[in-house]
Amino acid sequence: MTSATLEPVTSEDAVLRMLGPADLELTRAWRNHPQSREGFHSTAPIEPEQHLAWYRAYLERDDDFMFVMEVAGRPAAQAGLYDIAGGSAEFGRLLVDPAARGEGLSHRVVALCLLVADQTLGLDELHLEVKRANARAIRVYERAGFVLDADAAGRDDSLVMRRRP
Repeated sequence: MTSATLEPVTSEDAVLRMLGPADLELTRAWRNHPQSREGFHSTAPIEPEQHLAWYRAYLERDDDFMFVMEVAGRPAAQAGLYDIAGGSAEFGRLLVDPAARGEGLSHRVVALCLLVADQTLGLDELHLEVKRANARAIRVYERAGFVLDADAAGRDDSLVMRRRP
């Protein structure tokens, strides 16, 4: 995470806060859910030591913010803004608690992350990659103002989408 610690952002009953060590097992379980895995480039299950190694490396980065959104006091989703440089960042690592899918949490966590990107970090552009077959995620991103970048190609034939405030 960057040397800065961002204050939590609140909207109605939701709070977006930075990821902490107490979140690791829960977010790993979300990531390992079969429906979650199919949305990522690497679909293999994440082992506890892999997740801990990722978290330790994350703590050393100065261009990466990972967030957990709590709703009514319980963790419900995660997302990140990373590879921050020159007013731009990648948005991703979006996960929703599998038990809470269909409740609009993706829209809520994306909106709160965009608020941080625009108002706290002052970013000029966000980009993301999404698998072509992930129609649900594409709809979430389009609703949040991301548009397809037809001139860019993502990894593994994924789509690239961009958003400028």
